[in-house]
Amino acid sequence: MDIYLIVINILGLVAVRYDKAQARAGAWRVSERNLLIVALIGGAAGVFLGIHLFRHKTKHLKFTVGVPAILFAELYLLNMASDYGLLRWPFVSPIFKVVGEVVEEN
Repeated sequence: MDIYLIVINILGLVAVRYDKAQARAGAWRVSERNLLIVALIGGAAGVFLGIHLFRHKTKHLKFTVGVPAILFAELYLLNMASDYGLLRWPFVSPIFKVVGEVVEEN
């Protein structure tokens, strides 16, 4: 599971970067559907990071709202899995608590 999440998030980041480069070149691009599928299957952090690093898809509601919502859901599920001993990631719970506190403040 650890390796999968690392690979899928790197794939998400690279896919956003590739799509941005293709958009600038006017060439064939990665479909929005495929970018969202990568986010849904565990790569939301990579896609989210790519959107902000490369300033790509920032005007599309499904990316500015949808990808963070998917990321939040994935963090929640990772937190639950960690709490029940399904994952050996001790840093997931503290990260989720910090995110929850930030959301409550706003």
